[in-house]
Amino acid sequence: MTLAFKARVNDETIASYRYRVLQPIAFLAARGHPVELYDEANFDRYETVVFSKAYADKDRKLARRLKAAGKRVLLDLCDDHFYNPEDLPKYREAREHLLAMIAICDGVACSR
Repeated sequence: MTLAFKARVNDETIASYRYRVLQPIAFLAARGHPVELYDEANFDRYETVVFSKAYADKDRKLARRLKAAGKRVLLDLCDDHFYNPEDLPKYREAREHLLAMIAICDGVACSR
């Protein structure tokens, strides 16, 4: 079975995408592990999907679908997505989406 990474954005100019998606894929692939960027066409062959900073409505919907199919769902974060010192509505909403995604996931990895 294959491990897939589902990033919030696939943009090589973003450091977290390079370091927390592309480099792990390259590292694991170089050692012979089946790993790739998430592709809906390959849904059935995934055993685990790692969501990288991805927890929008569409991501949570996909995560629930993966779980219903018996797949493992992980969330990887590398920034403080809860930080909201000015209590901005946009970040309060992001917090709620993040908490909803965490509730779906089998595990969460985060760095400091």
